[in-house]
Amino acid sequence: MFVVMKINPDHIREAEGILIGGAEFDPERIEFINFMDTVDLLAVPGSGKTTALLAKLYCMAKQMPFPDNAGILVLAHTNHAIQEIEKVLKPICPQLFSYPNFVGTVQSFANKFIANQANFDLYGSYIRKNDDEISENELLNEFYKIGYTSKLNGFIFNQIYSQYSKIKVEDLEKNCALSKSEAKQQLILLKKNKILNKNGTCNYSELKKISSGDIDIVKTFLRFIHNFAINKVKDEKQTYCLRYNIDFNNRKFKSKSGDLSFDSNSGKELLGYFEEALKKGILRFRDSFSIAQYYIGIQKVLIEILQNRFHYVFIDEMQDLDQDQVNLVDDIFFSGNSRTVIQRIGDKNQAIYSSKSLGGEVVWKTRYEIDAEKFERNLSLNNSHRLTPTIAKLIDGFVLNRDEGYEVVGTSGNTDIAPYLLVYNDEGDANKLKEKFIELRKYHQLEQNAKNLGHGFHIVGWTTDKDEGSNKWYLRKLYPEYSKESKQNKDDFNCLRKYVFLFDQDKNTFESIRKSILNGIIRVLRIEQIYFDSDSKKHFRKSSFIQLVKNKGDEFYQDFKQKLFNWCFSIITLKNYEEIFIEFSDYVTNDLIDIISDFKVLKSTDFIKRPFDFIVSDLQIKNNQEQNQLEIKLGSVHSVKGQTHCATMYVETDYYFCETSKLNVMIESGTKNKEPVYGNNPLFFQEQNFSHLGKVRSNETLKMMYVGFSRPTHLLCFAVRKLNVGKDIQKYKNSGWDVRFI
Repeated sequence: MFVVMKINPDHIREAEGILIGGAEFDPERIEFINFMDTVDLLAVPGSGKTTALLAKLYCMAKQMPFPDNAGILVLAHTNHAIQEIEKVLKPICPQLFSYPNFVGTVQSFANKFIANQANFDLYGSYIRKNDDEISENELLNEFYKIGYTSKLNGFIFNQIYSQYSKIKVEDLEKNCALSKSEAKQQLILLKKNKILNKNGTCNYSELKKISSGDIDIVKTFLRFIHNFAINKVKDEKQTYCLRYNIDFNNRKFKSKSGDLSFDSNSGKELLGYFEEALKKGILRFRDSFSIAQYYIGIQKVLIEILQNRFHYVFIDEMQDLDQDQVNLVDDIFFSGNSRTVIQRIGDKNQAIYSSKSLGGEVVWKTRYEIDAEKFERNLSLNNSHRLTPTIAKLIDGFVLNRDEGYEVVGTSGNTDIAPYLLVYNDEGDANKLKEKFIELRKYHQLEQNAKNLGHGFHIVGWTTDKDEGSNKWYLRKLYPEYSKESKQNKDDFNCLRKYVFLFDQDKNTFESIRKSILNGIIRVLRIEQIYFDSDSKKHFRKSSFIQLVKNKGDEFYQDFKQKLFNWCFSIITLKNYEEIFIEFSDYVTNDLIDIISDFKVLKSTDFIKRPFDFIVSDLQIKNNQEQNQLEIKLGSVHSVKGQTHCATMYVETDYYFCETSKLNVMIESGTKNKEPVYGNNPLFFQEQNFSHLGKVRSNETLKMMYVGFSRPTHLLCFAVRKLNVGKDIQKYKNSGWDVRFI
């Protein structure tokens, strides 16, 4: 029989000693640690929610094994969050990381317990590669097989062609020198003559008949649109089907542009191509959830097994989960007569990873929101131990989703420094801007404390990169040394060059660069569809490739090992990336054939030759040693979510428009005798009152700035161009900003 656990107060005292140096948890966190029923915990930035979860898990682990031998399931959105839990608890609670417990990402849980077996049962292969980029390349290889006369090819053509060949009254008016009434009449006539379809799209068959010599201005315009749409078909045909998500339960492909039934001729053909990838065990991340969702529907006993195994489920970073992840966990543990206790922890206002959530639509609905009668309340952590009262007050104005009782309250005992508005002119002021940030850091003596140094000093921006020459404002325009990929610890990249340049440089050993170089070789073999086992179409892995080299004989193997060692040594010690890349790419192109006789570089030519600009100091600005200045890290707002900084400079950039303009929201339009009314601007320490209007760009901005502004323990700077804020300088001063001109 399942008995709800009670937390031992002595274990809480032990957790306080381990996790917060013997200080006491505040009443908010004590309440959460002791609460052992299903609930949602809403936590403000810096409230210590992860520490509270760690304390709770510690206290529960001290009572293991449970009487019924059930376990705890701990889930999070990112590997980083899981690693943080492991780093603290694994040394002191190793039992939490062994059967019957599981600590991992939602993705790893779905794969390990459901999707892996589902794919084997349905398609004969366990999951060999779960990665969007790898899977999409595999699918593209399948899509090359789409026949010119097939139904699917015709479907794709019609979808793309109609998307780019729709004609409106305004188009005729603008491009054919017609009045509005003439354009309307012309549109009616074109539809009547079936040159346009009823929905205004071009009729392909009729447009083909229009002679290129026809000088009629309307027909000339239509022929232009027709040719434009045809070119778009050529450009997008190959990648068009990647937009589809598989919905096994409802037997259809889903996309924003419309669904496609498995039972239609086109859908049946497309399913065949997707299934070829599934048979090889190659799945996109979202495919794992689709197949898992389907599998628990046909193997309902699996739900009972998982419920019996996991009596407690904790989900950290709840705001970052997508709808399919939320649905899967709820369908397993929050259904029927489930006795599983589910506690979901996070902050809705920090949901910036999903484009759906970023725009204001919140995937996470609390139990209390859905059923207030059954679930009496949410728990909350309103006290931010990171933020000072002044910064907390500023950030509270950005709250987009204010659940009952939710408020950002700064309880930090650090010096309460007013935020700085740093006003500059253009990218020529980038170094002055950085110098001012350093000057303020020194002025407030932030370098005197080891804890501050540990948290570090960061420059962040929303938009980090754009095409060269863009008139938009982005982080790399100010700081060209920024590269958003330079600290991504990935196994797979979109060009061979990155395997040499973007290995895990935090590990100053041969292990990481050796692994990356081998992964580059494996990726080329995958693109070329060279298999380790041709009959079952099993792709090479690093281990099977090395084994193949060994099979060539000891002399051959020793020669390859020496090459690999030389490459690794040169990159780690000499940093001669370019020289080694040339050697490595030459080896792949010309010498792999000595190992694999049927190897040729055909499909991977672009992958091998694709350029990538790399600066060795990516993401870090190393200041002159003679000035003895500390490192400043560059990053996107997304990359620093969850981090604590000592000092943060948030640089305004353009995502469609700049942040300051998107927070200037009109809530009532003006009339002849009345001026328009603008909403409260949180930049002026006001609680925003416009999010209910559903203005996507403004709501996105609230979330991004809420996350970016809430990182520092001490110093917050907001860097803006003068042309964006010139008329509002006095408002900033009056509301509490310390304004400095660069």
